[in-house]
Amino acid sequence: MLEHNVEQALRALGVSDGDRIAVACSGGADSVALLHLLAHRGVHVLHVDHHLRAESSADATFVEGLARGLGLGCRVLHVYVRRGKGESLEAAAREARYSALEQARTDLGVDWIATAHTRDDQAETVLLRLLRGGSLAGIAPRRGPIVRPLLGFGRDELKDWLLARSIRWHEDPSNEDVALERNWVRKVLLPAMRDRRGGVAKVLARAADHARADAEALDEIVRALLGRVVVDEAGAFLPMPELDPLPLALRSRLVRTTLRRIGVDPTSTELEAVNALRVGRRARCGGVRVDRTPGGIVFAHDPLPVPDVLPLPASGTIESRAWGIRVRVGPAGAAPWVWRSPLTGEPAAIRSRRAGDRVSTAAGTRKVQDVLVDAKIPSSLRDLVPLVATGPDALAVVGLTSYPVASGTVVDAEPCSATWSRKVLWTRSSA
Repeated sequence: MLEHNVEQALRALGVSDGDRIAVACSGGADSVALLHLLAHRGVHVLHVDHHLRAESSADATFVEGLARGLGLGCRVLHVYVRRGKGESLEAAAREARYSALEQARTDLGVDWIATAHTRDDQAETVLLRLLRGGSLAGIAPRRGPIVRPLLGFGRDELKDWLLARSIRWHEDPSNEDVALERNWVRKVLLPAMRDRRGGVAKVLARAADHARADAEALDEIVRALLGRVVVDEAGAFLPMPELDPLPLALRSRLVRTTLRRIGVDPTSTELEAVNALRVGRRARCGGVRVDRTPGGIVFAHDPLPVPDVLPLPASGTIESRAWGIRVRVGPAGAAPWVWRSPLTGEPAAIRSRRAGDRVSTAAGTRKVQDVLVDAKIPSSLRDLVPLVATGPDALAVVGLTSYPVASGTVVDAEPCSATWSRKVLWTRSSA
């Protein structure tokens, strides 16, 4: 009966009869049961040795012997866990494990990797995430090429199946260490909850199913909204006026997905800070500065990839995609472009602002910083606003100020092929 139910679970996950499968086998009861249940498919066996215990090689030897006894190929994957700042050992090991499994899947040319997560694992994960303030969606039955056909089955059910067939498994002694949070949940918290309510694992797994269904529905809506997000090398812009009425769950997902698109996975605290932003306020998510503007939210890498200094010709037109502008130097009698300023001195160039820069205006000299603030250029994008300069001196801020002198030579500018971060200069009212 168990065999039939597992095959049904595989089909429900999209696995066809002819698909090639690798089974991730640790040597524990759950993964040994999965391996035996799928052995008739001619699966390949993968064992990940994290080298976190001196005796970990014994697990690898056991799994190799198990695979050999079933006539199956086996590959031991050696990973060395390196924790990032603030990252738990468990999270770092999981990341290393799945990276190694995906590489092995590619090398072997298999379609799927089956892991032995059970209903009990699901219950533990829900509790852990609840304790940590995370999502209750739990473990997904399928994520990309990873399938988990045992999520509907209890750990005791699998052990009974193994015992009835005199099949041995290998216990990991570190699973008894309740100093590790998951082990504490497994050995202390869940048993206490079962004493009060016997079917608690099923209840928690069902809650995870409901939470995951809700999350999938929200993610589908967010995917439709993502078409409004624009991304370039500076970061991303999320238009918000029409999105402000969205429920918090949708806005949070949209912000999180936008940040992930530019390489940042925000913490819950960072996400809350972004959601709470008011116009004119700023926050930070990792290496990204976040500005709330009247038209939306600006996510900019810090430091910004500032374009190189662009020398201007003595006469003629030059275009810079990096700066997002087309510039013409010529006689004052020519028809003006979007922006114009008299030009004196040479060599002239387009460059970013520098500390202490001031420009002359009809009302007197002003700090470039003040010009950009008054123009409501988001602080995180101000280094991308082009200045016209001669030598060390700033003459004018493109699009914002004009050099107040009489001159037969002028510099004109207009936007060209401008990405979202460059367009902010020309569309400030909506940025």
